[in-house]
Amino acid sequence: MTFDVYFMRDDYSSIMKAKRQDLLRLLAAAKATAAELEDELTLDAKFRLQASEACKQLTRTLQKPVDRAMDLVFQPVLPAALQVALDAGWVAHINDSANGHETSVTARQIAKDTSSDVELVKRLMRVLTADGTIHETRSNEYAPTSFSKLFDNPAWANGLRHSLRDFNITLAGMPAFLAKHQYNLENTQETLYKHVHGASFFEHVLAGGDMGAQFNSFMSVIRDGKKPWFDVYPVAERLEVSSPADAVLVDVGGGKGHDLIAFSQFMARLQMQGKLVLQDQPSAIEGIPTEHASSIEIQAHDFFTPQKVIGARAYFLKHILHNWSDEDCVDILTRIRDAMKSGYSKILINEFVLPDEKCDSTSATRDVVMMALLDAKERSREQWGALIEMTGGLAIDSVWPLGFGDGSIIEVTKEDV
Repeated sequence: MTFDVYFMRDDYSSIMKAKRQDLLRLLAAAKATAAELEDELTLDAKFRLQASEACKQLTRTLQKPVDRAMDLVFQPVLPAALQVALDAGWVAHINDSANGHETSVTARQIAKDTSSDVELVKRLMRVLTADGTIHETRSNEYAPTSFSKLFDNPAWANGLRHSLRDFNITLAGMPAFLAKHQYNLENTQETLYKHVHGASFFEHVLAGGDMGAQFNSFMSVIRDGKKPWFDVYPVAERLEVSSPADAVLVDVGGGKGHDLIAFSQFMARLQMQGKLVLQDQPSAIEGIPTEHASSIEIQAHDFFTPQKVIGARAYFLKHILHNWSDEDCVDILTRIRDAMKSGYSKILINEFVLPDEKCDSTSATRDVVMMALLDAKERSREQWGALIEMTGGLAIDSVWPLGFGDGSIIEVTKEDV
């Protein structure tokens, strides 16, 4: 080997070493900049997604295929370890340490105070500290993170339970289920959830007990931080009525009325007139605070039966249709269409509209979850158009994006016959 070859190899090695150092320096700078932009990342969901996706792409570039495969294979360990740590009180103990005189707590102290085996605490905490869920201050000593503190709200712990019990177990049966039906669900009456659990998802939820309570708890918390639809949709211009007795908005399947109560307060600020109606199953509307009775009419109603309020200005469906198949959605929409006044009434559908390409992972996986649990779906703009056309007598007038993660308002009007 000549002197020139040795020189070139040494030069190449020096260049690569410098590039490695450059990469580490750039990553450290990016992390520091992200910390400085914490408020911006909190307020701007679209920017947060763009930055997060860029980080994911970088991770995929840095990892070898075998690294990604190993991450995928062992991925289920993390949520299971976190659920144990929540159930056993370990996470609460660590979070509480930041509120007292201590800044961290040892595995031995956690084990003693929660009657747990110290070796088990150490083993599962390794998983949580490696992921960054918990901060390891020194060997077998832990401090909370902003993420671990999220679970001080029991609703998020219930969300994790919902995921482990309903998502993971159900999805584990998906490969065999789809193979059984030859990868074609068009004429399949059986749902994946019922195939795995022996009953439908809604049957389990409505049966009461821990599952129903935990699911409803989680559904309440995921509304937090979402942009209200009426902050984007031009309410004053498009929902005006001529009399206080006229129905402005019928919230179909509106549950406990959280959205309608907020909308009533918004109407009051605008000094808008008109009546508000909340509709849902009797069990869902039970226990709504009486102070809202004067501003909101509450009706027991099944949206698979004829709509009771005729000629309302708008009928509001929030996250209803993604729970149902196209055939069921047509039934729901037909009941409302038949109560609408042409040229006046509209349906406001608050749902996600999937992008036609480059769908983010959260939206894509949410669609698969809807398929697994309910034989339902999230829909793209094209699919929403097809659904409305399938119903007949309706047309999409406008789509109002609410911001990333908040869905859209799809405004549907009744066609003149």
